[in-house]
Amino acid sequence: MRKQKPEKIHAEEKQSSSFSIEDPIYSFISKMPILVVWGTILAINIVVYIAVGLMVNKIYPSANPEIYKIQRINDPVEILSGVNVWVIFVPTLWAYYRWFPEKVLKSFIKIEERGIVSPISSVPISKVLQRRLASKWVYIIATVAAIISVSYAIFVLAPMQEISFKGTINFWYYTWWTKLFFVILYAPANFIFFAYIVRALITVATINSYFQQPSIIRNLYPMHSDKCGGMGEIGYLASTTVLIIVLVPIWLALFSLYAILSNGDSMILTLAIVYILYLILAPLILTFFLWQPHKAMERFKIQQLDEISSELLWIKNSITGKITNIIHNQEINKELERYKQLLELYENLEKQIPVWPISIPALRSFSAFTSSPAILGFLSNILLTSLKTGGYLDTLKPNPLLDFLIKFFVS
Repeated sequence: MRKQKPEKIHAEEKQSSSFSIEDPIYSFISKMPILVVWGTILAINIVVYIAVGLMVNKIYPSANPEIYKIQRINDPVEILSGVNVWVIFVPTLWAYYRWFPEKVLKSFIKIEERGIVSPISSVPISKVLQRRLASKWVYIIATVAAIISVSYAIFVLAPMQEISFKGTINFWYYTWWTKLFFVILYAPANFIFFAYIVRALITVATINSYFQQPSIIRNLYPMHSDKCGGMGEIGYLASTTVLIIVLVPIWLALFSLYAILSNGDSMILTLAIVYILYLILAPLILTFFLWQPHKAMERFKIQQLDEISSELLWIKNSITGKITNIIHNQEINKELERYKQLLELYENLEKQIPVWPISIPALRSFSAFTSSPAILGFLSNILLTSLKTGGYLDTLKPNPLLDFLIKFFVS
């Protein structure tokens, strides 16, 4: 056992260096704990976001109303969108980017060490994933996509915003130096977003192709603590990977609540469409991760039960052939005992061998967590619609809670 520890450390160092060859950002943050990455990005975003917003307020206290007005940092809509993007989504995205490749490799190394799966052409799936996730194409695709995304934001989205929002322009797009700070925060976030998406797609494609092979599963442990026969690592990886998209409807739920606070419109149709798409997309992405492992586990279970079933049929035929001959009574009793034992084993295995790499309690927790933003959003829109129908919004004065929050955070 002592000899294995240096080998594992060496393997982890090799994995880290493999990623660092093609991805300098991952090379840098891989040396930091995930919480440190999250906290560092959070601090940088908050400092730059508030500093730029307040500088715009100070240097440009007013804009020419005949041309456009500035959506400032103390605008309620900007507060909600800014907090969601720079305080919640981007730091979480960086943490996911740091966590994902390492977690993928560790998950499949654990499954291989348990003797559950067979290698691909004598190459373990963890090595295949390591090579593919470290491919230079991940870096190239993410870089090109980030350049396109940032260029679109600066040269297309900013001019469009003035037209779409009746002459209002976000403070990020107001001058050349605010755009520069925007690019400093936005470009790396875009790169890691696209790199994360590409690596997630590579992982899903590799898992699906790997588990399509016949007899890929060599063993499952019905009494394993993960309640998935030792395959629970895949379920945890899939459900945790999908959770980041929950941040999108959380922002929408907050935005719909803002409509109540500011006595504004509900935008119920737009929000409803996004929520419905989200409720379809979240389980669909989870299914992409789990479907082929599920089918492989199902094939393994059928194979195990078929072997017992074949022996049960052989014993049954043997007993039937001997039952009329009293000389074979002792042999018949032994075969009947064996038949009962095999039948009990068959029934137990049919109940105990799992066919999904995610447990029922884990799936319930995932479903409850992912559905909560949509429920919150729908309830807020129902509340707003009821208030508007009853005419209560017409009698409300400017919201003191919203005014207090604005003054407290940005004044």
